[in-house]
Amino acid sequence: MPRYQYKCNNCDADVMITHSMDETLEKCPQCHQVNTMKKVYAVIRKTTKQPSRKVKVGTKVKEYIKSVKQEVKEEKERLQKGKYKP
Repeated sequence: MPRYQYKCNNCDADVMITHSMDETLEKCPQCHQVNTMKKVYAVIRKTTKQPSRKVKVGTKVKEYIKSVKQEVKEEKERLQKGKYKP
């Protein structure tokens, strides 16, 4: 459901409430006066975070592959020497 911001003309209370599009807020939740709420249209601003490109995309993957290859090589050499210990 969408969120709407209202302002009371009586007590100047700012209220953000969630309701369907065809509903309206009629009673102020702070001063309890009826028909004093006015919908305030706020500017919606969406910001996106730009990814930092300090490290290239595939660098971490390449490093991991390199380390795994080294581990496999060491394990293969250890097994060939007969030092297998489960």
